[in-house]
Amino acid sequence: MTSVDPLAARLAQLVKAPGQAPGTGEPPGADFEMMLKEAIRDTVATSRSAETTAAEHVLGEASVREVVEAVTQAEMGLQTASAVRDRVIAAYQDIIRMPI
Repeated sequence: MTSVDPLAARLAQLVKAPGQAPGTGEPPGADFEMMLKEAIRDTVATSRSAETTAAEHVLGEASVREVVEAVTQAEMGLQTASAVRDRVIAAYQDIIRMPI
Protein backbone atom coordinates (compact mmCIF):
# COMPACT_ATOMS: atom_id res chain seq x y z
CA MET A 1 0.00 0.00 0.00
CA THR A 2 1.59 3.25 -1.12
CA SER A 3 -1.01 5.78 0.02
CA VAL A 4 0.00 8.40 2.56
CA ASP A 5 -2.09 9.21 5.61
CA PRO A 6 -3.89 12.53 4.82
CA LEU A 7 -3.30 13.93 8.30
CA ALA A 8 0.42 13.19 8.18
CA ALA A 9 0.71 14.71 4.71
CA ARG A 10 -1.15 17.88 5.77
CA LEU A 11 0.98 18.23 8.92
CA ALA A 12 4.14 17.95 6.81
CA GLN A 13 2.78 20.63 4.46
CA LEU A 14 1.93 22.90 7.40
CA VAL A 15 5.43 22.50 8.87
CA LYS A 16 7.02 23.44 5.53
CA ALA A 17 4.85 26.57 5.15
CA PRO A 18 3.61 27.59 8.60
CA GLY A 19 1.08 30.36 9.27
CA GLN A 20 -0.51 32.98 7.09
CA ALA A 21 1.18 35.92 5.49
CA PRO A 22 0.63 39.22 7.30
CA GLY A 23 -2.44 41.07 6.13
CA THR A 24 -4.37 38.03 4.89
CA GLY A 25 -7.18 38.70 7.35
CA GLU A 26 -7.10 35.23 8.86
CA PRO A 27 -6.49 34.95 12.58
CA PRO A 28 -3.34 33.16 13.71
CA GLY A 29 -3.96 29.42 13.93
CA ALA A 30 -6.85 29.41 11.45
CA ASP A 31 -4.89 27.23 9.05
CA PHE A 32 -4.08 24.77 11.83
CA GLU A 33 -7.73 24.67 12.91
CA MET A 34 -8.88 24.04 9.35
CA MET A 35 -6.24 21.33 8.95
CA LEU A 36 -7.42 19.56 12.10
CA LYS A 37 -11.08 19.72 11.05
CA GLU A 38 -10.20 18.35 7.61
CA ALA A 39 -8.06 15.59 9.11
CA ILE A 40 -10.83 14.54 11.48
CA ARG A 41 -13.31 14.50 8.60
CA ASP A 42 -10.90 12.39 6.54
CA THR A 43 -10.34 9.95 9.41
CA VAL A 44 -14.08 9.50 9.95
CA ALA A 45 -14.65 9.05 6.21
CA THR A 46 -11.87 6.45 6.03
CA SER A 47 -13.39 4.55 8.96
CA ARG A 48 -16.82 4.59 7.33
CA SER A 49 -15.29 3.40 4.08
CA ALA A 50 -13.65 0.49 5.91
CA GLU A 51 -16.98 -0.44 7.48
CA THR A 52 -18.67 -0.30 4.07
CA THR A 53 -15.95 -2.46 2.53
CA ALA A 54 -16.32 -5.03 5.33
CA ALA A 55 -20.09 -5.12 4.75
CA GLU A 56 -19.50 -5.56 1.02
CA HIS A 57 -17.23 -8.51 1.79
CA VAL A 58 -20.00 -10.14 3.80
CA LEU A 59 -22.26 -9.76 0.77
CA GLY A 60 -19.55 -11.20 -1.50
CA GLU A 61 -18.90 -7.90 -3.29
CA ALA A 62 -15.38 -7.21 -1.96
CA SER A 63 -12.28 -9.35 -1.58
CA VAL A 64 -10.42 -10.01 1.65
CA ARG A 65 -7.52 -7.95 0.29
CA GLU A 66 -9.78 -4.91 -0.16
CA VAL A 67 -11.09 -5.28 3.39
CA VAL A 68 -7.59 -5.56 4.84
CA GLU A 69 -6.42 -2.50 2.90
CA ALA A 70 -9.43 -0.43 3.98
CA VAL A 71 -9.11 -1.44 7.64
CA THR A 72 -5.34 -0.80 7.61
CA GLN A 73 -5.90 2.65 6.13
CA ALA A 74 -8.50 3.44 8.81
CA GLU A 75 -6.15 2.17 11.52
CA MET A 76 -3.31 4.39 10.27
CA GLY A 77 -5.59 7.42 10.36
CA LEU A 78 -6.73 6.64 13.88
CA GLN A 79 -3.16 6.10 15.07
CA THR A 80 -2.08 9.42 13.55
CA ALA A 81 -5.02 11.24 15.14
CA SER A 82 -4.19 9.64 18.51
CA ALA A 83 -0.54 10.66 18.19
CA VAL A 84 -1.50 14.27 17.40
CA ARG A 85 -3.92 14.29 20.34
CA ASP A 86 -1.22 12.97 22.67
CA ARG A 87 1.23 15.64 21.50
CA VAL A 88 -1.33 18.42 21.99
CA ILE A 89 -2.08 17.20 25.51
CA ALA A 90 1.65 16.99 26.31
CA ALA A 91 2.18 20.54 25.01
CA TYR A 92 -0.75 21.80 27.09
CA GLN A 93 0.66 20.13 30.19
CA ASP A 94 4.08 21.71 29.54
CA ILE A 95 2.44 25.13 29.27
CA ILE A 96 0.53 24.59 32.51
CA ARG A 97 3.76 23.68 34.33
CA MET A 98 5.55 26.86 33.20
CA PRO A 99 6.25 29.32 35.99
CA ILE A 100 4.51 32.66 35.64
